[in-house]
Amino acid sequence: MSVLVVNNVPLKTPDGGFTISGSQFSDGMRNANGEMLLTKINRRIIKFDTLTWSGATPEEWGAIKTQINKLTGVAKVWIAETNSFQYLDIYWGDDKAVPARMNDDGSVIQYKTCQCSIIDMGLPFRSGW
Repeated sequence: MSVLVVNNVPLKTPDGGFTISGSQFSDGMRNANGEMLLTKINRRIIKFDTLTWSGATPEEWGAIKTQINKLTGVAKVWIAETNSFQYLDIYWGDDKAVPARMNDDGSVIQYKTCQCSIIDMGLPFRSGW
């Protein structure tokens, strides 16, 4: 079973060790007393950074690249705040791949590592696809 499903397509499970980070947007200013006044904008934005697949085949990386090339999508991901899987509107960050083995004609047999990031679009969590 894959722990990463994007656009209802199960993808190869990434290696452990990626970073899940959150960013909070706010609008702020200081009042006449020098006190900081902040207004929270939306919820925290989640980024799954440096998802890594070691030893991926061209078919496995190709399935991930097919989703990356769509630019946006819906990902079923684990959200700590709700302690459950949620459906999140996402866009893809940069990606890169390092070939490990190649045929004489230059085609890839296996990748050493493949990496990308998934970034939350800030929309409310979905109830499904």
